[in-house]
This record gives sequence, structure tokens and C-alpha cells, in this order.
Amino acid sequence: MKRFIRPLLCATALIAMLCVPSFAAGTAVPISAPVTTGTAGNPAVLINGEAASFTDAAPKIMSGRTYIPFRAIFTALGFADDAILWDAETRTVTAENEDVLISMTIGETKVNVTRDGATTSFETDAAPLVDSSSNRTYVPVRFVAEAMDYRVGWDSTNYVVIIDDVAAILAANTETYELMDAYLEYNNQYSVGKWSAAGAYTMEMGIAGEKLAVNGDYTMLTENLALEFETAMSFSGTLDGTDVSTVIPTVNFTMLGDLESGALYFQSKELLEMMEMTPTDAWLKLDMAALLDSMSATTGLTYAGLMTDATASNASFADQVATMLETLSLESASFTTSDMLALINSMYGDSAFTQNGSDYTSQIDMDGVVISITFTTSNGAVTGYKMAIAMDVDGVAMDMTMSMSGANMDMSMYMSVSSAVDGVVYETYIDMTMDGTYTSTSSSPATKPPAGATVIDLMGLLGA
Repeated sequence: MKRFIRPLLCATALIAMLCVPSFAAGTAVPISAPVTTGTAGNPAVLINGEAASFTDAAPKIMSGRTYIPFRAIFTALGFADDAILWDAETRTVTAENEDVLISMTIGETKVNVTRDGATTSFETDAAPLVDSSSNRTYVPVRFVAEAMDYRVGWDSTNYVVIIDDVAAILAANTETYELMDAYLEYNNQYSVGKWSAAGAYTMEMGIAGEKLAVNGDYTMLTENLALEFETAMSFSGTLDGTDVSTVIPTVNFTMLGDLESGALYFQSKELLEMMEMTPTDAWLKLDMAALLDSMSATTGLTYAGLMTDATASNASFADQVATMLETLSLESASFTTSDMLALINSMYGDSAFTQNGSDYTSQIDMDGVVISITFTTSNGAVTGYKMAIAMDVDGVAMDMTMSMSGANMDMSMYMSVSSAVDGVVYETYIDMTMDGTYTSTSSSPATKPPAGATVIDLMGLLGA
């Protein structure tokens, strides 16, 4: 067991220094819902979350492209039947409504789009065709929808084309967000300008009956998206009879960062000494932008998009909802733009909150994950909040709260994972608390290591 103490302590220090500055984080939970499905030969089509029906001709996948009957798709998109025309002489199909005229010619990859009397053209990598088996005109669905400024996605698992008119979905949304706007006004005061924060934290980890505790005080400077964080972490506990305080010293840790670029820098002489790395005054760099962008195909998020949402301090919550819907990755028939809006409204819409005196609370239960938000108000203004997340699903339990009242913040989290090995149930857990107080300051944070400092890429280090 002793030979595992040093790697375990190193891992704990890494977890602690990455977790402590991250006081708040978003949580996404999938929703179970019936899923529209198609087949490899005949894909299904969802338009604004509703399954489109096709009578005499069905969508097809041909030459790796999804094609759809021209008349059927534009009828489903709301065009009048007599405004969908076929010109046999020029072999051209057109569809027109009060906003747009779209024209495509069989065998040609150019699409003409006319709006407000002005015509623009763009090239596609697939052309309209006449299907010999049905004598119906087929067009590539993606470029038809994009010509209409609709968002298009593809659920490759269930063979479903997803077409969402975000503007129409938003126009039909009757929900209001006055409480969220009041919260944003409260929260934004600590997001702009120069602030210092000071507080304390504790963290205890338990693995197979062994316990390791970390605690310390911290100071932090922020200026808009810039951050400078410093702490000294003390370790305690016993591993296999060894007092960890005799093995690991107090770990001094500094983090610098500029969230606009996505670059974070960490420095800890003691940690590098334990990892037997030189020089011990080197900085570890984490490129959060590159890391998030590398997972964008799975998460649907890009760092630039996340920063656009995070920095929209002057935007109303309705504006932020619009941004979220316009950038949502459409890769699942069970979670389209309409589903996303329904989820947002069920948690953040005014109708989701119940009033108890000056407090307003919203709570949602998603497949065993219970999330609640409470806003404390005074004269219509939010003066504090509390968010709680509780779950106990498949051996994973978590109870987390984050709150802020005035300029004082608190966080607590307990998370455990139970697993059985040879009939014996083991629990691995982490128990954290953190507090802090914001104070206005004239000092600016440093965002980069000093000139000439050694910088080591953290992702490359972990990969190695």
C-alpha cells in the first residue's frame, strides 16, 4: 500500500487545486422521452419537434445524402400547395411564401434564394433529382432547410433528420423570465470590475476505508474574465498506518488565468517535487478552449459559444435562451430545440417558481436527479440565491448546495460511489465545503506566468 501513497497524494492535490477555484458549474441531465425513429433506407423527419408524415413518397438516403420529396417537405414547412411549382421545360422546382422564394434545378447544385426582392445563390454538394421509382422530385433536405435559415441536424443512431425553425419556436414561447433577469442583475455586479475574495475550504476523500483530508485558506483577485488564485493546502489522515502529514508538506498553489482566451496556468513547487519533475518552479498550462472544442462533437459546446453565453452580462435571460437554442447541437431526436426550451422553462421560467414570503423556489426531478433554485428578494430585486442538487442513482449519490447572500458565498458537496468487489461493498466518497466573501478592490490579477518562466502543457503531461 505504501508505494501507492505518493501517486494518491499527487492525484488528490491535482483534484483539490482544480476543484477549489471552480465554485460554480453547470449541470446537464438527459431527459427520457419517446424517440422518433427511421431506417437506413427511409429516415424519419422531425420539424420543430413534431414528426412529419409523407404519403406517396418517403425520404431516402441516396449517395450518402438525405433526400426528401420536394413538395412534401415544403408543405410540411408551411408552404401553400399552389405555391410549390414544377417547371417541366426548365426542370426547375420553386417554393414561395411571403418571406422567401427558393428555386432549384434538377441536376444542378446551385440554389437561388430571394428575399425582399434580392436574390442570392449558393452551391451545394448535392443536386435535386427525379426518383425513377416514384417519378417524384427529390431535393437534399439539409440545403432546403438552410436556405430557409432553419437549423438542421441528423440523429445517426435513429436515422432522423431534425429541422428546427428557432425563430418560430421562440415566437410561440409565452414564458416570461422576470426572476431570472433579477438574478442576472444581482450576479453581474460581481462579474464586472475588480474584486477580491477570501475564504476557506475543506475536502475529505475516502477510498476503501482510507481517509485523506485537505484544508486551507485562499485569496482570489478577479477583473472581468481575469483570475488570480492563491492557497496553501494542508493534508491530514492516515493511509495504511502512515500519517500523510509526515509524507506530504503543505502545498502552496497558484493559478492564473484569462477566461477570454481559455488559458489557465498552475504552479506548485511542492507538487512538482512530489512528481519528481523539474524545474520545480515551472508552470502547468491547461488550454480549456482546446479541451472543450475537442469534445464539441459530443457535448455540442464550443468554448467560443460558452464564452458568448457567459459574457452576455447585458443580455436579458430571454436573449440568452435564444442564444442557447440557436447554438444547440441537433444530434438527438429526443432532444431537439423544442425539448431544450421546455427544459429551460420547466426550471427557469417564472411559472416554474413558487413563492413563499420573499423567497421564490423552482424544483425539477429528472430521472432521480433533483435540482432546486431559490431566490431571496427584496423590493423586487434578488439579494441572494441557493442552488441544490441531490441524486441517488445506480450507486452514485450526491448532495450539493451553492448559495450566496449579499457578498458572502458558501458551497458544500458530498458525493459517494458504492461498488461491490467479491461480495464486499466499498464506498468511495468526497466531502467538500467552501466559503468566501467578495470585496471591491483596485488591484488587478496577473493572467500569465512571468516572462522567461518554464511552461509545461498539462494535457500532454497527463497523457504521458
